[in-house]
Amino acid sequence: MLRCFIGSCTAWYTHSLLGSILCFSLIANVPAESKLPLLLDRFEELFHPLARQQLKDPDIFPPKLHVLSLTSARFEHCRTEGYIHQLDTSGVEGLQEYARLVGNASEADFVLVPHCFGNIVSHEFSRTKDWIGSRKLVGRRAKAWAGQLRQAGDKALVILTFLTSRLMFPHFADIPHVVSFTGSSDWMARHLQGFGDDELAPPWPCQKARSSGASGQAPFYYPDCWPQDVVVTLPATPPFDFATHWRPSEGRDLLAVFMGQRTSCTRVALLRLWNKTRHADVYVQESSPANFSYSAMLHRAKYCLVPEGHVPVTYRLLDVLSHGCVPVIISSSFHPPFHRLLRWGEGTFPALFLHPSKLRKLRSMLLAEEPEVYRKQQESTFPLAILLHPVTNFFFEGILAEFALAKFRGERSRTQNCGARN
Repeated sequence: MLRCFIGSCTAWYTHSLLGSILCFSLIANVPAESKLPLLLDRFEELFHPLARQQLKDPDIFPPKLHVLSLTSARFEHCRTEGYIHQLDTSGVEGLQEYARLVGNASEADFVLVPHCFGNIVSHEFSRTKDWIGSRKLVGRRAKAWAGQLRQAGDKALVILTFLTSRLMFPHFADIPHVVSFTGSSDWMARHLQGFGDDELAPPWPCQKARSSGASGQAPFYYPDCWPQDVVVTLPATPPFDFATHWRPSEGRDLLAVFMGQRTSCTRVALLRLWNKTRHADVYVQESSPANFSYSAMLHRAKYCLVPEGHVPVTYRLLDVLSHGCVPVIISSSFHPPFHRLLRWGEGTFPALFLHPSKLRKLRSMLLAEEPEVYRKQQESTFPLAILLHPVTNFFFEGILAEFALAKFRGERSRTQNCGARN
């Protein structure tokens, strides 16, 4: 559980009273009641106006949810462990707390079908170090579990914590509704200016053809087949959280920072171009300096680089937001979390996007940002971190809001060209 003190929030956040209220409410043992309107109204510049309007309709939000039991789903010993796969079980608890629960599936908008596949494969792999064998074990369990999906019908809702999401097993493709770390790899090209087909050439270490393998050696491919899914981001690296680590903009003496391994061709290109730069305000290395920790470097930077790794989603996004650093997402395949709610790529939203083919322009792009725009972006990293962090009530309400919007807007699966690419 997060440790949160009113005094620290007041000191670190410009909107001190609201910051204190929000921070304290995250861990207080209060009755389950909606707090999402507080965030929507106070930080309206973060949210799509149409989404804000639609979510005020009680017939839309919160949705009605029926939850099947883990025992009936043939899972009797699920554990909340592993910071990625903990959402298998904590997600069920969080959604139950803030949805309108109903006693049978016929009354529900969604039927949550629980499991702990992520925990199973993580535990088995840690025991055997055999990824193929661990994957086969989960595959057998998933086939037996498919009966629960049929019982839930077209209302079935499933949380998947595999980084390749529905592509992990073929029968995941037929699940009606999924909470996923991964979404369509075409989102940026369709929604962000400057990411058109004429700019999709990868940087030189990358293969040209897109691939669904989580190798990091080619632009990632995830088909645009499930627009009704809700995309969330990976948890921050323990123990980072906004209540403890967030800082304001004062004293940030570096323009941009990245510290990380060469787990993708994009990262290789980033390190080749910038790790020996003559510009003292850009720090790009595989590790932090001897006299500064990773966390301390995030506090020094105005902008923190978030290049894709094995897959586009990375824990770094929430790491840097939790430190008050504006993320620069470097990817051609990234799908943002909560895209129906949040105004990614618009106005002063606290995130910038850079196609990997434009890495040489990194510093000039950041220097061109207006100081007032940066100030607003930096302040907004705090509420955005609150919404995206998977221990807050806002996070689970955000998931429910996204599903409610998807249902209201009639978003449905597509059936053509929905397979993985090798």
